[in-house]
Amino acid sequence: MGAIQELISKEEKWNPRLERRYENAMMAVQKLEERIQKLHAFNASSASIFSEYESCLAQLNTGISAIANSGAWNASSGTFDIEKMDMRWANPINERWENRNQLSLDKQITAILNSSDSDAVKTAKIVKAYEDYLYKLNKNAFDEYNNARKKYGDDWFSIDPKMKDIIDDIEQRLSNYLIQSGIDIKAIVRDMGNDILKANRTKDGMSPLDYLYFASIVDTGAPLDLKTRAYSEDYDFSIWARNWTGDMSGDYLGNYLFGYFGQGFLLFDGSLLKLSAGAAQAWSDKDIAKWLKNMNEGNFGDNPNDAQYIEDGIKDYKNRKGNK
Repeated sequence: MGAIQELISKEEKWNPRLERRYENAMMAVQKLEERIQKLHAFNASSASIFSEYESCLAQLNTGISAIANSGAWNASSGTFDIEKMDMRWANPINERWENRNQLSLDKQITAILNSSDSDAVKTAKIVKAYEDYLYKLNKNAFDEYNNARKKYGDDWFSIDPKMKDIIDDIEQRLSNYLIQSGIDIKAIVRDMGNDILKANRTKDGMSPLDYLYFASIVDTGAPLDLKTRAYSEDYDFSIWARNWTGDMSGDYLGNYLFGYFGQGFLLFDGSLLKLSAGAAQAWSDKDIAKWLKNMNEGNFGDNPNDAQYIEDGIKDYKNRKGNK
């Protein structure tokens, strides 16, 4: 570099070719310096990349051994029967995978909350982000379940007893996967409810328009109607309406979120919240006799158990608020 500079200084006239050689040499030096800096940075952090290698390898070997000795492989169907397998070896792997997905979810939620979208659009995007999070954590299980539904086509909705038994088996298989995942689905819904509350700024002395807005986002087919939400066009079922705990009704999480979010957003007595749900159910059913029966049976006019599911959400919101 010094030699080129010396040649340039000795030139009586400007020499463009020599100038270009100098500039090219400077650019080459700069690129080399950048590469060296990156190598130094990698050298400083590279140890952490492989820090969990041995533990991951040990878990993989444990898993291979567990699968090989479980007798879970069904050669005729070409599938594994997960009920015959001890999946505890996968817990640390699932935990790391969940933590990684959680970081991605947190970033998405922050971006949504900081966006200029309307409250309703933010709400819809938040629910979708949580759906994607749950799908990614249980991708294989949901893919298998979706393929099974597609296999039977319209027969999936048949009332034939034999078909019902097949469907029950498929649903139970998915439920087993979801239980094995160790996901606390109610905690997930509470986190989602908290984020939705952040997106929908609650004000003291809410106007009638706020009540109408609430109805619009919990109505059938609206973002918070978890039971009827299809995950996607190709996955025509609700992730939220599955049996996550072994004894969870398909109606549970939608009503639970209704109670949790409704209590936080509307700020009025839980009985009124349950009565409003019963009124909405009556409007949907167009069946006054059914509504009166549900009122007389203490269901606040709603379907049996729905009021209790809503109450669970209300209680958990109050507990959450009390712990703040």
